[in-house]
Amino acid sequence: MTVGIKAINRQLSPLHCAFRTLQSLPLPDRNVLTLHPEHEDGIRDFVLNYVFNDQRMFECASSFSDADGFNGYDESIKALFRSTANHEVLARRGVVNLWGVPPFQDPFWLGNLTEIRSLLEQLGLKVNSFFTLEDTAKAIALAGIAQFNIIVSHVYGISAGIVAEEVYRTNFISTPLPIGPTATDAFINAIGKALKIKSTLVELVISREKSRYQRAIHPYSGHSVFTQHVPVVVVGDANYSVALTRFIADDLGWDPLLTICTDRLSQEEQERITMSLSRLKSGHVAKLYFESVDYNVHDLIRQSVTSYRRALQNRFPVLIVGSSLEKKLADELKAGHLSISSPASDRLVINRCYSGYNGGVRLIEDLAAIYQNSKTN
Repeated sequence: MTVGIKAINRQLSPLHCAFRTLQSLPLPDRNVLTLHPEHEDGIRDFVLNYVFNDQRMFECASSFSDADGFNGYDESIKALFRSTANHEVLARRGVVNLWGVPPFQDPFWLGNLTEIRSLLEQLGLKVNSFFTLEDTAKAIALAGIAQFNIIVSHVYGISAGIVAEEVYRTNFISTPLPIGPTATDAFINAIGKALKIKSTLVELVISREKSRYQRAIHPYSGHSVFTQHVPVVVVGDANYSVALTRFIADDLGWDPLLTICTDRLSQEEQERITMSLSRLKSGHVAKLYFESVDYNVHDLIRQSVTSYRRALQNRFPVLIVGSSLEKKLADELKAGHLSISSPASDRLVINRCYSGYNGGVRLIEDLAAIYQNSKTN
């Protein structure tokens, strides 16, 4: 959990907020602490809120041994809701909180959140996304007045959404991370329905943004990236394993050979991911595995690529869309490779996005470049 909280600290430091684990912080007099205990599956975790060295400190702690950065992300959002939001202000219509993209653990987190925020603003919503360059300490402190919470994940931030419901009775909607026109159309329609936004406005935003997307790619419609069924192996976290498979199958018309989700998930979380990939517009049936051990992940990839090439006599070059952990294997298999999920140590990502309609165009550019390069090798 410490890794995730350190990453969040970097973004929150200008707002004079910080998160730390109990293990790393010399506690002041415990008489100043406010304890918020809770029990989840028999595991006691708690949040401590106090003032420390003139800095507002939101303390997150957990006793479970397999806590990682994604757990830290959830605990941090919970701490914000329990400790900073204003209980005395009634919810304001049109104000929403947005989360579900963990800072730094999604290499494209800043661009992804900013792009989704922009789409929501076009629907007339006032958005608090906590971690972007547009967010302020004042907005974060008023997170509890939101009319609705929007979580662009079926895993990350769900427990925080439940806490917000308990503390502020604020409903939340959970959607897959929207990448490309098909997923983004569905996302905007879902938000419009949940918040009872006028259908004319929802249709206007979708029509305008989809038109821009289509005008951008139309001059290149004859490119092989749009005319061939390129085989792809998708390796990613709970967000990207769904979002990338959906984009590749539904928007590009390519062939996802295999999808591997590398997060350690509960049975319920795995069922949510499986359900998301069972609703592909293209009708493609995803071959989905949950595997977090690198050796096993690579073995699954090797078997899938080898079987495909044997069956179709190496008709098309195979692409592996995953993380930098698959780069060496891709070279071994003579496959194209693109790092999107963490870690992406072979790329410098500052404010690039793959979310929304604009992100879909950027993803096509990156995939096309990798595909063209793999054809010439």
